[in-house]
Amino acid sequence: MKIATRLKFNSLLLAVMMLIIVVLFALAFRVQRAAHERSVIFDEIMKASYELNSLSNRYLRYPGERPKEQWLLTYDSLARNLNSNFLERHAPRVVLARMKQNLADMRGLFRALVTADESRGKTNRKQSDPAFEQYRAQVSDLIIKRSRDLTLDAARLTAMADRVVVDTNRKIAWLLPLAGLLLTITTVWLSLRIGTSIAAGIERLRTGAAAVGAGNLDYRIGLASSDELGQFSRTFDAMTAGLQEITVSRDELTQEIAERRRSEDELKHSKHELERYSAQLETILNYITDGLVVADLEGRLFRWNPAAVAMHGFTSEAEGRRLLPEFTALFELSTEQEGVLPLERWPLARVLAGETLHDWEVRIRRPATGWQRVFSYGGTLARDGEGRPLLAVIIVSDVTERKRRDEEFRKLSRQNELILENAGEGIFGLDLEGKVTFVNAVAAHLLGYAPEELQGSHSHTTWHSRRPDGSDYPSKDCPIYAAYNEGTIHSGEEFFWRKDGTGFFVDFTSRPLYEQDRISGAVVVYRDITARKQAEEELRLVLADLERSNRELEQFAYVASHDLQEPLRMVASYVQLLERKYRGQLDEKADRYIFFAVDGVQRMQKLIDGLLAYSRVARGAKFTMINAGEALGEAILNLSVAIRESRAVITRDQLPEVTADETQLSQVFQNLIANAIKFGKPGIQPVIHVSAQRAAAEWVFSVRDNGIGIEPQYHGKIFQIFQRLHTREQYPGTGIGLSLCKRIVERHGGRIWVDSTPGIGTAFFFTIPFKAKQRPALAA
Repeated sequence: MKIATRLKFNSLLLAVMMLIIVVLFALAFRVQRAAHERSVIFDEIMKASYELNSLSNRYLRYPGERPKEQWLLTYDSLARNLNSNFLERHAPRVVLARMKQNLADMRGLFRALVTADESRGKTNRKQSDPAFEQYRAQVSDLIIKRSRDLTLDAARLTAMADRVVVDTNRKIAWLLPLAGLLLTITTVWLSLRIGTSIAAGIERLRTGAAAVGAGNLDYRIGLASSDELGQFSRTFDAMTAGLQEITVSRDELTQEIAERRRSEDELKHSKHELERYSAQLETILNYITDGLVVADLEGRLFRWNPAAVAMHGFTSEAEGRRLLPEFTALFELSTEQEGVLPLERWPLARVLAGETLHDWEVRIRRPATGWQRVFSYGGTLARDGEGRPLLAVIIVSDVTERKRRDEEFRKLSRQNELILENAGEGIFGLDLEGKVTFVNAVAAHLLGYAPEELQGSHSHTTWHSRRPDGSDYPSKDCPIYAAYNEGTIHSGEEFFWRKDGTGFFVDFTSRPLYEQDRISGAVVVYRDITARKQAEEELRLVLADLERSNRELEQFAYVASHDLQEPLRMVASYVQLLERKYRGQLDEKADRYIFFAVDGVQRMQKLIDGLLAYSRVARGAKFTMINAGEALGEAILNLSVAIRESRAVITRDQLPEVTADETQLSQVFQNLIANAIKFGKPGIQPVIHVSAQRAAAEWVFSVRDNGIGIEPQYHGKIFQIFQRLHTREQYPGTGIGLSLCKRIVERHGGRIWVDSTPGIGTAFFFTIPFKAKQRPALAA
């Protein structure tokens, strides 16, 4: 093959290799950038999840407007991230759907809690309200549970993204230096091979020419190659043979000179091709991103590509052209395993000693300035065709940023470990065989084991193989394993056995674990609910006793009220008979006494009727779906006389359908509207408006008026039975109406409260849940 053809072939081979490396670079950085973007977004989600968890706890401890606004801002930010198109493409669908559901649940629960707190704020906060406290505790537990689940899923997303980043960086760190090293070795090898073959041929031509010129016509160059030098060698040998056979004439001498000139021209052309090839190699070395340093066998570094110059803080290649020992005055090299390295352990010294380096990480610093980086070294000896070493080639990669990210990942992993260890609940992980992969200290302590005893043990066999009664519990029936068998979340109550043979009930949640969209196991969170189970049993006994007491009290009130009616009617009949027969026949004082007796009997009858109605609340009709507007219409019809006499104006919005006792709901509207008419401002037409608004899980009804209003200190007192704020002469009544409303609303599972401004008006509010469940009304 001719030299020109050989150079063209080598140039083409180098160009192809360079193109392949450029494509590899582009693909690698594209993958790395995508992994980094994913890691950044998942980090933001995890931070937002932790922040939302913290804000939830803050609001639960110190409810207020500022914690609420901060919670809503953080929720909106997290919701936007979870609904981004990027996350839809790169996050596991199951985890993402679960996080969205938990976030939506938290939003609804938080709104309900805020609504409850704001409603509570409108009443007297200093007065204890067990129903409100219980409701708030239940909602708070649900918020904390959803927040914890959301945080765990965010931590899984972040861990998954970090693993992808680490894997991608590791592959890039291995692939790119190897590609650069192969390109460099190939380039150097081709250059040496071509240069050596050309130089050897020229040297043999020069030696032959000198020998023939000295008169040795028996000398033959003998190059057998098919390139220009071989052709020149054969021509020269033929010329020498011709000189031996004949006398060289002037024309033959001229021809010989012409042939020699042609050979020289061909030689010049070969040198030109070699120079062009060297220029191409120089371009490749100048544009690769890894540093490349070449040294001779004496340790003199004579070639630095621009990347290597910049990595070592030099301003030009000339600064690096020196012997290896001279660098000890500039740099200090160290590793985590060996500390500061002596000169014989430096990368170039090891390569010159015959070692081949692959991804050896070394910290390099300038003691004079404090500048330091972490480099990854690879290197080997370049050899000729016979295996003799010619040069030392070193490839350098700056891995400082990668090391920093690795360190951040280790810190994050440690933080996750601390979270697990300091969590107030037991947490353990299972593989697909049901064996423990990790367990925190709380989980081990609750089971009576040390954490290392549980690591690798089979969970069902160790603490879950028997039911509370001691009978066998097959693992196929275990809902904890169903999490990874079915790929769904399972929660509920189970019974665990301790190491000492005792057992305890737990409240658990088992979630499937995913790795690259495939289920790899499950994570289980549980807590000891022994105290709760005991409290539930005590509460059950108390409720049973309370229901019995309610029934007895209701029966007593009914019987007592009914038995009082008969003698009261008799007294009323005779007193009214006296009033009709002797009115005007006795003195004025006697008439007044009779009037007082009749009035007292009438008030006693109203009081007994009120007590009867109060005692009958618990025995109301079953709840059905009714139209609240029809119940209001019935109440307005019953009050038609009072409305006409007071010229009251009653307006209303469209009222919803609710699950309730229609008669009792009508009674609530009737009592509230009657109060609004009774306590109207003198000389001013009563205006009453009835409306309903939809809340998170209930309807909130309101009855507003423009009456005399109620002082704030009496807002809680007015719902107590027989409590009155005015004399009977000012406003007649029994003091049972509002307590009856409260009893009816509580039977429906709702709440009732008042918001009033003296002299302006009053608004009564009560709630009916969407799916009201009949509750026993507590006896007064």
